[in-house]
This record gives sequence, structure tokens and C-alpha cells, in this order.
Amino acid sequence: MCVLQFLVNGFTMVMASAVIRILLLWFNVYISNCLGENGMGIFTLLMTVLSFAQGVATSGLSLAATRIVSEELAINCELGAKRAVKKCLTFALLLSVLLSSVVWIFAPLIGTVVLKGEAPFELVRALALCFPGLTFSSVFSGYFIAVRKAYKSSFVQIAEVAVRVLCSMLLMKLLLPKGVAYGCLALILASVVSEGISFAVNLALYLNDKKRLINFKSGEHLTSRVFKIALPVVLSSMLKSALSSVKQIVIPTGLVLYGFSKKRAISDFGLMNGMVIPIILFPYAIIGAVASLTVPEIASRHIRGNRQRINDIIVLLIKNVFIFSLFVCGVLFCYGEELGITLYRSIKAGRYITLLAPLVLLMYMDTVTDSILKGIDKQVTVVKINIFDTLLCIALIYLLVPKAGLTGYIAVLYISELLNLILSMGTLYREYKFKIDIYKIFIKPSFAMIVGLEFVKYTSPTPIRGFLLMFFIYLSLLIIFGCFRVKPFKIREVVVK
Repeated sequence: MCVLQFLVNGFTMVMASAVIRILLLWFNVYISNCLGENGMGIFTLLMTVLSFAQGVATSGLSLAATRIVSEELAINCELGAKRAVKKCLTFALLLSVLLSSVVWIFAPLIGTVVLKGEAPFELVRALALCFPGLTFSSVFSGYFIAVRKAYKSSFVQIAEVAVRVLCSMLLMKLLLPKGVAYGCLALILASVVSEGISFAVNLALYLNDKKRLINFKSGEHLTSRVFKIALPVVLSSMLKSALSSVKQIVIPTGLVLYGFSKKRAISDFGLMNGMVIPIILFPYAIIGAVASLTVPEIASRHIRGNRQRINDIIVLLIKNVFIFSLFVCGVLFCYGEELGITLYRSIKAGRYITLLAPLVLLMYMDTVTDSILKGIDKQVTVVKINIFDTLLCIALIYLLVPKAGLTGYIAVLYISELLNLILSMGTLYREYKFKIDIYKIFIKPSFAMIVGLEFVKYTSPTPIRGFLLMFFIYLSLLIIFGCFRVKPFKIREVVVK
């Protein structure tokens, strides 16, 4: 793969993800103003069910498509790549039918447990209609990443979000006057429509793209390879997603035990997970693009045993992700309160953004580390770590939230992310004994950010000027300290003649 192609895909994914996150951030503010904190809490609880299916679908099927198509094309087996997509689509069909059936049948129970009587269980059944589009689209997304045409799925994702926003606004005008539950129904129906359109466009793009794969070479044991990657991850992700849903349900319960009313508990839960966390994750556009493109690059080198090149990529990713995450952390820490007041008219939201700002360092580093592990066939290990982390979270939430409220929940987030990063990084180090210059990669950038923060704090400029000033000081000191001097490497297309 040429450097230009990698950069084009990366730039397109970053820009697409940025556009999507801006749209969703604006839309999140819009629906929070329409539904209120209590309605936002109900909708956030509903999304835990959708997140369950999304986690199951995207983790296993997308990864299987990316890995196997990348490996088949690396050894020039184009027919094998097409057959791999068919196998993944078959798996997606079975999985979507299973998920939809389970949610539809157990909707009354799920509604009682998740919604706690605040909204009708029919809303849960409506969510089941989203699952087919989600599972099929994840396969196509994995395929386009593998063939280094991620820009296609990026454009589809932009269209899908745009359709969802427009449909939501239209349906909410019609249904929201009838009550908050109808407002949530409008949002769910908009998601169903957008997922259906996304699937149709992805299918058309795939059918057109596969025409260029003309040779008849195919790797062996494709079905078993798909199941080897997808099945353990899907099953593990089901458990992890179920545990994550339990974790989300336990939080409002813990807040009630802390002394909050049920309404305030759901409102504060909506404030944290529906308002604050999206701001923390907003800059994830760049990290998400890097993480997605990392998997096929690492996988193609791993199958050929090119360990030195993988070591170079690992060190380069760790350094650059830390530098980027540190800057995001500094901006959120410095201007968290202004963001909360500007976006949500909430001082409380702004204070929580400030408190959670350092969390981005752990979250972003862990995301890229997990992507590297998936590229070297350690995806099951990643899921095991995540399951252990989720179990620990539930236990800590059960212990800390009833005693400390949201402060306890924030402590749980930090403990969880730190442990997850340590375990993932330790697994990666055992596989590849990469060497890191701690002084150059961690200490110098940290000092540069501290200087930038103190200077901005001392001069007290406007937020926009402060942001630009902090960026200039940070970048200048990084250049002076030589943090960008790395050994170059080429990202070349792997072809076996």
C-alpha cells in the first residue's frame, strides 16, 4: 500500500468522523434540549440495548471481514476475499435474526429492568428493527477498510447520520407533543430508517467494487477462519455488552441508594453519559481512523512475519497518540466549564468535563493498543480483558456509587481505563518487545503541555485565542524538544508474486 493511499484513507476517515461527531454533538444538544435531562436519561438507557447489539455486530463481523480479506489479498487470493465477505454476510444474517428475536421476545423483561417503568417496553421492541442493518453494514465496513477504500464507508456513514438527524427532527415534531416516550420512539424509528439506507448504499458500493477482483485464487478453510475470528469475539462481546448494559443499569440504582430520587438519578445519569461523555469522545475522530486503518496494516505484516516493521509502527503509534491525547486533555481541562455552559447551559456538565479530561489519555491509548492486538490475532485476549474490566466496573460501581454518588462513578472510570490499558499494553509487550524512550515520548510532551496550560492560565485570553495559543506553544516546544524526530518507514502494498 502506498503512503499516499494510506494518507488519503486516513484523512477521509478523520474528516468524515469529525463531520459525524459535529453533527451528533449538535444533535445531542438538540435532543437534550427537547427531551430534558429526564428524557435524555430514558433515551440513554434505551441506547444501552442498541449498544449491546452494536458491540456484538461490529466487534466480531467487522474484524473478521477486515482480517481475512486483508490476508487473502496479501497472498493475491481475490476470489478468497469475495468468498470471505459472503461467509461474513451469512454469519451477519444469522446473528441479526438471533438478536432481533431475543430482544423482541424479552422486550417486557428488558423494559422493566432497563427503563424501570419510566417508558413502555414497546420502545425496546422498536430497537430490534435496527439490528439487521447494523450487522450487514459492519461487514461491508470491514471489507472497505481491508481493501484500503475506507473512504467509501466513511461517506456512507455521513449520509446515514444526516438521514438519521433529519428524520429524527421531522418525527420528533410529530410525536414529541404526545410525550417523552413518543419522542424516544421518533429517535428509534429514525435510526431504523437510516440503518436501512446505509445497508442499501453499502451493498451497491460493494457489488460495484468487487468487479475488479478477477482472479480465481482462494485461500483455504475460509469458513473455519471466519468462525475462528468472529465466533469467539461475538460470544465474548455478547457477554461484555450484556455486562456493560448491566453496568449502565446499576449506575442509576446506585445513585438512588446514595440518596437521589429516581428522577434525579436518571437525570444525572443522562447528564453524565448523554452529555459529558460525548464531549470527551468528540476528538476520537482521529484516533478512531488511526485504529481502524491499523488493523489491516498490522495483519498483512503479521502474516508475513515482519516483526521489525510492526515494532516501528507500534512505537510511532504510541508516541503520536500520546501527544495528540495530551493536547485534547489540556484543552478539555482548561475549557471544560465553558463547553458545558455553551453547549448545554449547564455548569455541572462543564465541571464533569473538566474532571474527566485526563481520562482521554487512557482511553485513546487503549483504543490504539487494542487495534494493534487485533491485527496480530489477539482479538480474543482483547475481549477477555474488556470482560474482566467490565466485571470490575460493576463491582466498583456497586461499592462506590451508593457511597459517593457521581464522584464514585468518576473514580470507577479512571480505575477501569487504567487497568485496561495496563493489561492491553502488557499483552502487546509480551508479543513484541518494543522499546520506548520514556523521556522523549512521555515526559517532554507532558512538560510542553504544562507550560502551555500555565501560560494560558496566566494570560487568561478568550477561549479561541487560548486554544490557538496553547496549540502554538505545545507544538513549538515539541519541535524544540525533538519529539517529532522518528525513523521513517514506508507503508507499502504487500504483494506475493
